[in-house]
Amino acid sequence: MGPMQTKTPGGCTYAVTFIDDFSRHVTVYFMKKKSQVLEKFKILEADMESDTGRKIKRIRSDNGGEYTDRLFKEYLSKQGIRHEKTVPYMPSRMDWLSG
Repeated sequence: MGPMQTKTPGGCTYAVTFIDDFSRHVTVYFMKKKSQVLEKFKILEADMESDTGRKIKRIRSDNGGEYTDRLFKEYLSKQGIRHEKTVPYMPSRMDWLSG
């Protein structure tokens, strides 16, 4: 999401929201650039695995460039995570994770 008109105290103008499909737990990370999505996803992945002992199996996102670039695709493939993309202009189905 973003850019937001007002920066956070840390200077961030973007946010990414992850919602666990099973528990509906919501995690939000603030970012200075959209390109930080992979970095934030890696943090989420480590936290979820540490907290639950389970690995993320699937991520669902829109078709934004931050989710479809080469590095993000390669990382998901390496981790064995399936990437589902939502139908354009259907925001109610975006950013859901299940692990």
